[in-house]
Amino acid sequence: MKARIVDRSELKKSPTERQAESLLRRLSADKAVEVNLDSTSTRTIRRAFSRAAANLGLSIQLRTRGDKVYIILKQEKATKPTPGR
Repeated sequence: MKARIVDRSELKKSPTERQAESLLRRLSADKAVEVNLDSTSTRTIRRAFSRAAANLGLSIQLRTRGDKVYIILKQEKATKPTPGR
């Protein structure tokens, strides 16, 4: 048996969205994510990565070329400055 403890917010996410968040966490400014479209529609992939980026506070750019979708990190959203600085 495999078991793990997860946040309740994770229960609402689709497997595609969980995978998108995992990839975006490891993405740096000099890299891009390349998604090969098999049976999943472009629209589904774009939505999953857009939601995942919003959940992580990232700004991304999505490009579609042929049967591939590219996700490029624009910049991290600005965090609130620490008081007194």
